[in-house]
Amino acid sequence: MVRNQPVLHIRDTNPCATLEEIGGMTGLSRQRVHQILRKAGRPTARTPVQRSLCRTCGVDIGTSRTKRRHCSRQCQFEAKHMWLTCTECGQENHYLVSTKAASTASYSFCSRKCQGRYLGKHFGRGRKNGV
Repeated sequence: MVRNQPVLHIRDTNPCATLEEIGGMTGLSRQRVHQILRKAGRPTARTPVQRSLCRTCGVDIGTSRTKRRHCSRQCQFEAKHMWLTCTECGQENHYLVSTKAASTASYSFCSRKCQGRYLGKHFGRGRKNGV
C-alpha cells in the first residue's frame, strides 16, 4: 500500500493529470497506474477542472461547474449597470446596460425635465442665451 500512496496523492492533488503523466512521475506504467486507481476506487479518467473568474473584477470564484459569473452582488450590479452623467444638470445616475444604449448616445438625461430644459436651450425657437 505504501508504494501506491504517491499515485493516489498525485491524483488527489492534480485531477487533470493523465495516467501517463502520473506514471512518469512515479516510474510506473500507465496500465499499472490505472490498476492502482481502480483498486483504490478513484476515478481513472482525468477530470478537466477549469477555474472561473469573476467577469467584472477577475477574482477566482471556483470551478467551472458553478453557474456563478460574478464574485459578489456588487460585481453583478456593476456588470449590469452603467453610470451616466446628465448632460443638463451633471447628476450621475445608473442605468441598466440592456435598456440604455449609452455608448452610442451623445446626450443622457436624468429626467424628462432636464431633457426638455436642454432641448429648449439648444434647439428651441426664438430663445437666446438659454434664458
